[in-house]
Amino acid sequence: MIKLICNPQANKGRGARLIPLIAKELGINIKDVCITSGYGHAEEEARHAVRDNYSGVVCAGGDGILNAVINGVLTSDKNVKVGFIPMGMSNVAALSAGIPMDIREACTVVKLGYSEKLDIGRIKSDGQAARYFFTMADCGLTAQAVLGGESNQKVKKIWGRLAILGNGFYYGLKDKSILLNISFDGRKEKAYLLIAANGSYYGGKYRIAPADMQDGKLDLCLFKSGGKADIWRYFTGFLRGKLADYDDVRYFKVSRVDVCSSLPVSSQIDGEPYHYTPCRIEAIPAKLSMFLPRRLDLAEAAG
Repeated sequence: MIKLICNPQANKGRGARLIPLIAKELGINIKDVCITSGYGHAEEEARHAVRDNYSGVVCAGGDGILNAVINGVLTSDKNVKVGFIPMGMSNVAALSAGIPMDIREACTVVKLGYSEKLDIGRIKSDGQAARYFFTMADCGLTAQAVLGGESNQKVKKIWGRLAILGNGFYYGLKDKSILLNISFDGRKEKAYLLIAANGSYYGGKYRIAPADMQDGKLDLCLFKSGGKADIWRYFTGFLRGKLADYDDVRYFKVSRVDVCSSLPVSSQIDGEPYHYTPCRIEAIPAKLSMFLPRRLDLAEAAG
């Protein structure tokens, strides 16, 4: 039995008209469909679905609703499978997991029933409950962009799918960067922006790291310079796929990383605000059961 949780506001409200199609494609009864009404609703419904012994929870919307559903489902040790129908603007989670962007094809993935265990990330700040993340956790300017985005709608409209990065550039020009002190595997590093990637994509169809969601590790990307010219260089390098060529951008494979700073620095997960430094970010291997495509299955369904 599958529970469907939908965000009608996904992709500037376009998600609402797709909900009947998704329910029909999945063959889900109306009593098993939840349309979210605000922050926290999706996570609460996912917890209830686990309690009510649903075998799977499918969410339709952007990356934020997937994050909420994962955090709801993983409150229990029950092996409840999670499915994702991408209806957001960037759909980073679907890109990272190989889930089709086409609504009907994504529904076919769920109907075929094939699933795999994926790694998940977890972040914990002092005095805050730990939260899981699917694709990435950030500390620094991009996280500040998430916190400030709701009060900066003009920038979000201009940048669209690149809202986090666009807002990050805005705050990079507006505010002074704060140096992060980073520890992992007996090593100490300093950086002005940290991205811990469980998935390969960021801000849309842009690769941030060669991440593998089944290797038990996070791909740690450190941006070592914090000047305004450096922030612009990082932004344009990201868009051109050239970050790996920069000497002051460093990559590491890590199981756990600890982050602190002289002043509190914002953190975000999957495009949703979390809290501030100090924090610990870690990989949780093979934690999430997720409906995923197999190429043969999709080819047969299409044929």
